[in-house]
Amino acid sequence: MSHPDNQEQKQLHSRLQFAAICSITQLPKADIDTRALVHRFSQEAKRSLVIWMGSRYRVLWQALHSI
Repeated sequence: MSHPDNQEQKQLHSRLQFAAICSITQLPKADIDTRALVHRFSQEAKRSLVIWMGSRYRVLWQALHSI
């Protein structure tokens, strides 16, 4: 079942991934933009994105600590 928000959600995923990297490297502006974008999504979509980002963040965090 194709959803019209699919492309937008893909963009959000890449922006969230970028924001996670930015937050680690201390670039807060991306977080402000991303928060505004995240706010447009439903609670259910946000919940799944938080879970998705949580797993990505852990992987990134582990990678940084293994260097």
